[in-house]
Amino acid sequence: MKGLYRTIGWLAAAMFLLFGTCSCDRKEAPKPSYQAEEVSCEAPESNIPPKKAPDYQVEEVNENEYRVFVGDPAPRLELSSSPKSKAGIEAEIFASVTDSGKNAGIRKFVVYEDGKPIHSSTPNGNYDWENIEVKHTQEGEHTYSAVAVDKSGNRARSGAITLRFSGKPLDLPPTIGFDICGHRNAAYFDIAVDDEGDNRGIEKIDIFEDGALIKTSPEYGNCRFIVSIPLVERGVGRHNYFAEVVDKGGNVTRSKTLTLEFVE
Repeated sequence: MKGLYRTIGWLAAAMFLLFGTCSCDRKEAPKPSYQAEEVSCEAPESNIPPKKAPDYQVEEVNENEYRVFVGDPAPRLELSSSPKSKAGIEAEIFASVTDSGKNAGIRKFVVYEDGKPIHSSTPNGNYDWENIEVKHTQEGEHTYSAVAVDKSGNRARSGAITLRFSGKPLDLPPTIGFDICGHRNAAYFDIAVDDEGDNRGIEKIDIFEDGALIKTSPEYGNCRFIVSIPLVERGVGRHNYFAEVVDKGGNVTRSKTLTLEFVE
């Protein structure tokens, strides 16, 4: 019996140890704490700079053609002379420079005669045009060229032109261009004249209809102008027109003949 009582006592002690610590007043384990965090939908800032759009410059070549510059090209030079190859005592050198691109601007423009500068300028813009008069009283050849430098340091050199001077006065005949266009009740004669040489200059321009003089336009120098002839005074039929130009030296040049047919 003592063994039975001892066994029951051990069981009671074990149950007390097992359940005695479990009380209705025990505290529950703390629940995890959650904290809301604001999240931005914007992309994080980047240290990489944005790609810059190309700086294009568009230049019109003619009515239906354009040139687009995507870089920084060297300046473009054009060089010509009057007269073209043979001169008397005096001649004119025409030099022009154009700079295009994203850093357009001409820093220096120089024109040379036989390798020596005869003109130098520092234009502020991206275009410059110079008319340089040269004079030689001795017979001989002279070579002309031009050099331009833009703001970026790009350098360009023109092609060379050579003039042969006789050292004596040279009086060349004038040139004339003669065309026509129509608008409403008038015909417009487009007349372009030029004169070269040591005695250059236009005295007058005459316009003829069927061989008869119908208009005289006095001019002094080299020019381009338009002469208007009303059609209301012309009857139905064909008429021929031409023009003559007279320079200061008395040289006369006749234009081509244009035929107009007036119809109802």
